[in-house]
Amino acid sequence: MLRSIKNPNQTYIGFTKDLKKRIQAAGKSVQVQVCHPGGSRTNLLKDTASRFNKIVWSIASLIIAQSAEKGSWPEVMCATEEGLKPERLYGPTKRMEMVGPIGECRLEDHALDQDMAAKLWTISGEKTSLSWSL
Repeated sequence: MLRSIKNPNQTYIGFTKDLKKRIQAAGKSVQVQVCHPGGSRTNLLKDTASRFNKIVWSIASLIIAQSAEKGSWPEVMCATEEGLKPERLYGPTKRMEMVGPIGECRLEDHALDQDMAAKLWTISGEKTSLSWSL
């Protein structure tokens, strides 16, 4: 079920919704926001991508990506801006949400699916061998 998701950014909404529920149940007051950098020209592929993918990205990034600095803007906004809406996805809003002004991005139907959020939380714990005690 999780593998059929086209846009992984959408799954973060469900994951953070479940995180927020757990934080509130623990009696803590923390804001939970979700953001994504869009397409950003960084060196993240330097050590992990195949030679072919590095070549493709070096060409494609000139068209569909922005600077690493601009890619950091959604994260900075979510960490500092007052009054952001809960259960929203923030990031670039132009060219398939890869570049452009930062704002609220569209959500797919599955993004707020509570069952999927709980499943993602469980799978994440299993795959990382981490257990969060809040």
